[in-house]
Amino acid sequence: LIHAEEGEGLDAAINQVLAEIGRFSGVDRSYIIRVSEDRTTTSNTHEWCAPGVSPEIDNLQDVPVSVVPEFMRTLQQDREVYIDDLDALPAAWQGEKEILQPQGVQSLLAVPVNGGGRLLGLLGFDAVRTKVRWDREYIRLLRITADALGSVVYQLLQRSELQKATAQAQRL
Repeated sequence: LIHAEEGEGLDAAINQVLAEIGRFSGVDRSYIIRVSEDRTTTSNTHEWCAPGVSPEIDNLQDVPVSVVPEFMRTLQQDREVYIDDLDALPAAWQGEKEILQPQGVQSLLAVPVNGGGRLLGLLGFDAVRTKVRWDREYIRLLRITADALGSVVYQLLQRSELQKATAQAQRL
């Protein structure tokens, strides 16, 4: 995709942004989850956790989207998933509840990350130690952040595709 040095620098920058947003938001975990190209699975690619909060990045690799249908349907409609109280989720969200409860999530906010007219993933925030309420203005600010992230990710994907096509053309 990009040179190793650039990739490491980009990963470090993304992790730093997640830490800053997480601390500013007063949440316990902030993360990025990528949707696979075929839209069948999701994987956690970057994560920040507050001190004393267990990371979930290794547990959230190649999760079938069929396990979290309501969550994915909401994001695909370009709407954020806002769960102010996990225990109050309706029965239709049982799959989501079964994944989130073992992580200790009490409240969650996930905003879609879009690029090129499709859902690339999400920017997520978990409250573990206490419930958190986000107001509309704060959610709007996080949507702007997710939109900027989507633009960067989409540009990187386009660059990768161009490099692959160039390499293939040079082989011919």
